Amino acid sequence: MNDQEDWDGAVVRDLLTFSSENYGKVRGKILAVSTKCKGAVEQIEEFVLQKALATFCPNHYLTFMPQCAFMKQYLLDIKGGLKVCSKEECEAIGKEYPENLGMFEEPSCVYKFQEGENEEKRRMYISFKPERSGEVNDYDLMKRASCIYVMFA
Repeated sequence: MNDQEDWDGAVVRDLLTFSSENYGKVRGKILAVSTKCKGAVEQIEEFVLQKALATFCPNHYLTFMPQCAFMKQYLLDIKGGLKVCSKEECEAIGKEYPENLGMFEEPSCVYKFQEGENEEKRRMYISFKPERSGEVNDYDLMKRASCIYVMFA
């Protein structure tokens, strides 16, 4: 298999679910995916979409994932899904977690996912370097990245 093929298992999704339920145990930790990033990104996307759907439809038991590309993009971009981190946010991450500074500097693309409120707020940062320098911050580039870092903050 090459790095872009799908992979079996649900390791990333299981870890994200665990982190959501046991945040104190993973805070400050990093998950690094250095091969087969496409499969990992699909599991991250599924996790974020499920959380976004649960946030906006809390009274409905959702057993489906939206197949419509527009709906996925809407939930990921607008409705509490993944948000592009500003340069200032990336610098703040570097100050708070100096041991992980290299993962959140330019030319990385960095996204943030938040869930919960006030003291219960949990953040997850996803960082990757695009294939070619100069590529814009585009979520779809993540599937072609050779390495992805997920930090629980």
